[in-house]
Amino acid sequence: MMARLPVSKSVIVPSDLLDDIASRFLLDASDSELGDPITLCFITELAYWFYLDEYVEEDDNLNTIKFEPFAQQLINRVGIKPSSGTVEEMLQDFRDFKLRVPTFGGLLLNQDMSHVLLVQVSTVTEESYVVNYESSLCCMCSQS
Repeated sequence: MMARLPVSKSVIVPSDLLDDIASRFLLDASDSELGDPITLCFITELAYWFYLDEYVEEDDNLNTIKFEPFAQQLINRVGIKPSSGTVEEMLQDFRDFKLRVPTFGGLLLNQDMSHVLLVQVSTVTEESYVVNYESSLCCMCSQS
């Protein structure tokens, strides 16, 4: 796999991918889900992780993008209008909401429980409030 370019706010997600992602995540959502800004942002966040995991990981021509520019492109592509304010204000409210929810991290074990992966939540900043799972790894431990 080739080295990826740094995350950039100017990355444009191809419209055919936005259409596919919208059909998977937004077009089947209920009016009540799309009408609630926090729920809409959570759905969009799921779509974001799907984009990174399914498209960016598999295609060396695609670059990573931060959540907010991705969300703006996806929401604008579908034509969803926030119930009040702008998309940017809705995303700011979502960021504020997520900062109020305490998180601590977690651990993953393989099936035979011979390896453990510890994940620690890193400090969230305004520029990157969706913690990249690759950069938040605290340590990997294995039993001998």
